[in-house]
Amino acid sequence: MPRGYDALPRDPDMYGHLASRIAAGESYSLPGRDTPTAMRPPLYPLVLSPIYAAGLGETAAPLLLYAAIDAAACLALYALALSIGAPRRAALLAALCWALYLPQAASQTRLWAEPLAALLATAALWAITSAARGGDRRRFLLGGTLFGLGALAHSTLLPIALVTAVVAAFASTGGLRARFGRIALTLAACAAVITPWTLRNAAALGAFVPATTHGGQTVWEGNCALGDDDFLRNVHIPEARERFDRLLDERYGIRFGDLSEVERDRLFRAETLRLVGENPARYAALSLNRFVRLWFNLGFKGEPPSLMSLALSALHGALLAAFVAGMLRGGRRLLRRCAPALALVAASTLLYMATIAYARYAFPMIPAVLAMTAAAWITGEE
Repeated sequence: MPRGYDALPRDPDMYGHLASRIAAGESYSLPGRDTPTAMRPPLYPLVLSPIYAAGLGETAAPLLLYAAIDAAACLALYALALSIGAPRRAALLAALCWALYLPQAASQTRLWAEPLAALLATAALWAITSAARGGDRRRFLLGGTLFGLGALAHSTLLPIALVTAVVAAFASTGGLRARFGRIALTLAACAAVITPWTLRNAAALGAFVPATTHGGQTVWEGNCALGDDDFLRNVHIPEARERFDRLLDERYGIRFGDLSEVERDRLFRAETLRLVGENPARYAALSLNRFVRLWFNLGFKGEPPSLMSLALSALHGALLAAFVAGMLRGGRRLLRRCAPALALVAASTLLYMATIAYARYAFPMIPAVLAMTAAAWITGEE
C-alpha cells in the first residue's frame, strides 16, 4: 500500500458515520451537518447499521461482517467460474485464490466498500453469464437486480452495469429482438433497484442523482493538476480542495460553502472537463499512468513505493500475465463465454483510467480475472 497508509483514519469515507446515523434513526448527513447528503451511496451504511445499533461499530465486529461477505464472494466466484465453463476443480481453485487474496485486507480495516462491491459484482456476473449461455430471462433479471444493488454500494458499478448488460445480451443466442429485450430487462431491473434512492435524492436535494454527488469531486481530484508542468504527480484531497477553493474565488467570486452539494458536483465536473479540453495530450498520458496505478499501485510520481506496493505489483503482474496468456490460449470459444466478465474488467479499467485510480479500485475486478484465468488454464470434465 502507499506510504502513510497506517496514518489513515479508520473510516475515511464516512460509511461508519452514516451507519451510526441510520442506527440512531437520524438523518443521512455528513459529520457536523444535519442536511441530507448523497455523497455516499446507501447500501453499505445500511449493511453496517445493525452492528452500530448493537453498539459494536467501533469494535472489531465489522471484520466479522467482512468475513461473511468474503465467504459469500467465494461462493459467487465458484458459481461464476462454473458458468464460464470451468470444471469444478478450476472453480474451487479460483475461490481459494480469492480467499487468500491478502491485499483486500487493507479495505477491510478501513471500512471501505470494495469487499461488498466485489461480492455484488461477482454475483451479478454469475447471473448474467449463466443467462447469456442459456438465454434465461430470469437470470438477466437477477443480474440487473444485483448490479443495481452494486451501484448502491459502489456507484461506479452503474455505468459498468450498462456495458456488461449489452455485451452479455449480444453474447447470448437469438435474434436482435431477443437480445435487445434482454438488455432492456437487465437495465430495467437495475433501474428499479436504484429508483427509491433516486427519488429520495430528488426530494431531498432537488436534483436527479441516481448514485452520488461525489463523482465530480473525485474526477477533479484525479485531474486538477493537468495544467501543471508536473501533471503526473498524484494530488491528494486537501490540495485538490485548496485548488478548487482558489478557482471558485478567482473565476466565480464565490466560496465553497455558497454552493449546494449538487452545485459543487456539477462545477467540479465542468471544471474538470475544461482542464481536459485544454490539455488533451497530458490527459492521455495521465490516463495511461493511471493504468499502472490501478493494477500495480505504482506510478505515483514523487512517492516511492513501499515494499507492500512492490509485492502487490508482482502479484498483479503475475495474475494479469496468466490471464492474458490464458485468454489467448482459450481462443474464440472461451472469449465468448467470458464476454460479460471481460466487459466488466475492461469497462472498470477504462473508467478508472479516465478519472482516478488507486489499487483498491481494482479489487472488485479480481474475482472475474481469477474465474477467467482458472477456466482458461484448467480444462476437462470431472
